Amino acid sequence: MKNGSMKWFNFTTRDIVIMALMVGIAGLFQVLWAHLVFQAQVLGPFVNLFGSFGFNLVSFLILFLIRKPGACVIVKTLSGVIEVLFGSPVGLFAIFYNLVEGLAADIVFVWFKGNFSLNMIVAGSLLAWIFAAPVDAWRDAVPLTTEGLVGYFGPGGMGKVWISLWVYWALLAVKKAGIKPLSEYPPKPPTVLET
Repeated sequence: MKNGSMKWFNFTTRDIVIMALMVGIAGLFQVLWAHLVFQAQVLGPFVNLFGSFGFNLVSFLILFLIRKPGACVIVKTLSGVIEVLFGSPVGLFAIFYNLVEGLAADIVFVWFKGNFSLNMIVAGSLLAWIFAAPVDAWRDAVPLTTEGLVGYFGPGGMGKVWISLWVYWALLAVKKAGIKPLSEYPPKPPTVLET
C-alpha cells in the first residue's frame, strides 16, 4: 500500500456500498456466532480456543476487501447494532465489543502499513482483547487477585494467538480462491454513446 493512501475514512461511493452490504452480512453472521459461543460456554476455558474466531475473521475480512483505515470500525460498530437487534446474548455490550475489535484492526492495519501478515492479525487480536479486558473482567466478576487475573486472562491470551492463526489461514484461503481487495478491481471507464 502506498504511503499516501493511508488516510482514515477516505472512502469512495463503491467502498460505502460494499461496507453497507458488509454491515448486514457481518451483523447476521456475528449474532449466529455469538449464540454458538454462548452455548459453548459449558466447555469452560476451552472456548477461548475458538470463541472469537468468527468476530476476528469478520474484522480482518473487512480490511482485506476495503483496505482503508476506518472501514473496520464503521462496519463492525454498525454490525454490532444489527447483532443487538437480532438478539445478541451479550446484549448492548455487543456494540462495545464490535467497536473495539474494529478499532484495533484498523490501528494495526495502519501500523503494519496495510501488509497482511500473521503478525498483524495477532497484534490486532491482542489489541482488541486488551481494549475489552476491563469490561470483560467487570462483566464476569473476575477477582482482582493475581491468581484470579492470570486464571481468567491467561487462557484468553493464548486463545487469541491460536485464533489469529486460524484467521490468517482463512484469509489465505480467501486469497487463493481468487477474491481480491476492492482496490485491485479498477472501475470501468464510462461508456460513451455516440449518436
